[in-house]
Amino acid sequence: MAIWLAVLLIFTQGKASPDHWIGMWKLNPAKSHYQAGSVPKSRTLTFIAIPGGMKAMSDLLDNVGIVHIEFEAQYGGPDVPMRGGPAGPTIAVKRINSYTFETYQKSGQTVTATTHFVVSGDTKMLTGTATGVDSNGHKYTNVSVYDRQ
Repeated sequence: MAIWLAVLLIFTQGKASPDHWIGMWKLNPAKSHYQAGSVPKSRTLTFIAIPGGMKAMSDLLDNVGIVHIEFEAQYGGPDVPMRGGPAGPTIAVKRINSYTFETYQKSGQTVTATTHFVVSGDTKMLTGTATGVDSNGHKYTNVSVYDRQ
């Protein structure tokens, strides 16, 4: 009996919990609120698992038009370019646990926005709380709520 328990512990300890944000998410504008800018008319986030990290895609429609952004990043890895938006910004991703991760957007070496993402316990809702400084130098907090698709 003790041997089986030891074998079970060895094989289960090394396996990480699945990242619950993997999949497609649609913005729920009614539950979202922004201090800077306006809540997008629509936004879809897609997260795909890659070894040691994620591939992320964002399709957003706002008052200016449609924006598609994507990147691939390793958890805790270096800054990577965001493709599809304005040239220059980079992003890094930190996995906190299987329900929580953070992103750090930078312009040069300066962090311009930090977003804390949390998946609900039932894994049906994703909340992203972004903090940063707007173009006028004012601090802001934007909260985006997404429903799993």
